[in-house]
Amino acid sequence: MKSKLKNITPLDKIVMVNPDLTTDPANMQGKIGKVTGLISIDTVAVSFPNLGTHTYDTDALATLIPRKDLIEMLQVNLDDMSAIEQKKILEIIKASMDKNPVAALAKAMENETTRYYCTMSLVDWMALKREQRDRKSQSPGL
Repeated sequence: MKSKLKNITPLDKIVMVNPDLTTDPANMQGKIGKVTGLISIDTVAVSFPNLGTHTYDTDALATLIPRKDLIEMLQVNLDDMSAIEQKKILEIIKASMDKNPVAALAKAMENETTRYYCTMSLVDWMALKREQRDRKSQSPGL
């Protein structure tokens, strides 16, 4: 049961503070950290290497879309992307597969195209995980 719970909570999820965030008392825009605590349904504590822990709303944080969805997105949108964009997204997928989410997220946030195709807000990630959990629980035979 613990592994199922981990899949729907953002604990230990690698996130980046939205670089376009206009109000950030901690001035961490564009910094990558790890979710280390749940404050409320829409607020989390994020720890940043050598920069402390700060509280953020889940809609102020970006994370990678799930790898399966990232690969599917690439297949669907391949014809709409330049060779350079395709290569960058493949590098992001590779970093993700190599279990290097910090590098993958940093690459994804490098430009608007990869940011658009490869990331989602943490609040959307949590909603996606809840939806997937609910779908599984309604499947016959489980």
